[in-house]
Amino acid sequence: MFNEYYTRFHAKGLRVIYIDTLGINDQELDSFRQELKIVFPVAPDKGGKVAAAYSVKALPQTVVLDPQHKIIAAILGGVSEPELKHLLSPYLSFE
Repeated sequence: MFNEYYTRFHAKGLRVIYIDTLGINDQELDSFRQELKIVFPVAPDKGGKVAAAYSVKALPQTVVLDPQHKIIAAILGGVSEPELKHLLSPYLSFE
């Protein structure tokens, strides 16, 4: 779903990034990206600074930011497509 949304809406400003907070080495992280065919950026969070900035305390977690980078949702355990569509609909046209 994230690949689809990223591909479909990237030109309209949607940004998606997978952030590894577990400290996986770069080779394993790249293998993970290739295995899941992730088309958006995958970045390590060495030192946990990003996780701390967004108060990530459990994984997986989806954090959704508005265009001004304010948190509009932090969903523990992943996010369903209807839920994500609802969160993004004020900013993107799904027609």
